Amino acid sequence: MRKIIPIALAVATMVAGCQSPPIVHTRTTAAPAAPPPPFRPALITMLGTNTTPDGTWRIGVSEHSLDLSRSAAAHGQDWTSSGWTTTGFGTASPWTAHAGWFAFIETESRVWAYDGDRLLILLAYSASGRNSSSTIYDRRFPCAVPAAVFSRLSEPAQKEIQAHE
Repeated sequence: MRKIIPIALAVATMVAGCQSPPIVHTRTTAAPAAPPPPFRPALITMLGTNTTPDGTWRIGVSEHSLDLSRSAAAHGQDWTSSGWTTTGFGTASPWTAHAGWFAFIETESRVWAYDGDRLLILLAYSASGRNSSSTIYDRRFPCAVPAAVFSRLSEPAQKEIQAHE
């Protein structure tokens, strides 16, 4: 009997030591993604590609081309879309960046571009669900030219706009 107790104790220790620890199911959740910063108008005066902090617009400008790109990211019930809608100027449409050129991102749906000479362009973007469209204006605009744009135009360009109002 003296030998049975130590043997039983040794067996019990081995059995207990060989068991796996109990499985604990833990649920980890990803930290919620921070929302993008709110939209703010932006003035672009440097050649290259510039994206707004909220990711709504991407403007690419070189001496002989202009690309106005609007994020096409959207989602609805059971669907998601992403990508960019780009309107380019350069090869087929005239664009030469003269001294004083700029692009002004006025809203989430409107961007203005001025070539520094006489060409002022408004790209108006609209989206509804999965459908989006853009309209380009270069002489008669469907809205008033913002003061931040008008004040930077050459005098001949300002006079041309005033003549069409």
